[in-house]
Amino acid sequence: MSKQSEKDIAKRLDVSVSKIDRKLTEISSHTVLRHSTLPKSMNWDEFKATRDTKGKMAFIITDNDNGNIFDIQDSRKSIDLNKYFRRYSKDERNKVKHILKMLKYQ
Repeated sequence: MSKQSEKDIAKRLDVSVSKIDRKLTEISSHTVLRHSTLPKSMNWDEFKATRDTKGKMAFIITDNDNGNIFDIQDSRKSIDLNKYFRRYSKDERNKVKHILKMLKYQ
């Protein structure tokens, strides 16, 4: 896979940008990842979000063991993160051993 803008995809397929946007929205609504377990070691960070999120900042969780993105939340607010993590049982949350904050090096 490669990164391409919606405008570039629309031009390549000779369709409107709005048609590409509708199709991507439709696809993404069906492919939401639902994990049954939490990573044992996680990295957390916030980043500037896109306009379609709840706030100006979003929240990313990566699995520290394999380096993969575990999930991205469209809000970094504690009430939203609390709701997110409460989807997992207390036993599952207690299995998490490390939570690290990603650092930016300059």
